[in-house]
Amino acid sequence: MEFNQEHAPAAQKIAVVTGAFGGIGSAIVKTLTQQHCMVFAVGSPQRTLADYDAWLNNQQLNPLLVKPLFLDVTNSDACE
Repeated sequence: MEFNQEHAPAAQKIAVVTGAFGGIGSAIVKTLTQQHCMVFAVGSPQRTLADYDAWLNNQQLNPLLVKPLFLDVTNSDACE
């Protein structure tokens, strides 16, 4: 997934949250989006876009501010 900076305000902050779909991660994502940060929500590769959509709706998050990344952060090859 590619992030196009032209869709975000110039001064907007960008965050990457690992474990975003868990309890603490969800709270961090919610707090960041309330501060109008663009968030890349990292979840395990077993997650699907349907999981992401359900989580987004359940957490009542702005889909314009949250983008999913499904990867294993313990695998350096997956993170490249």
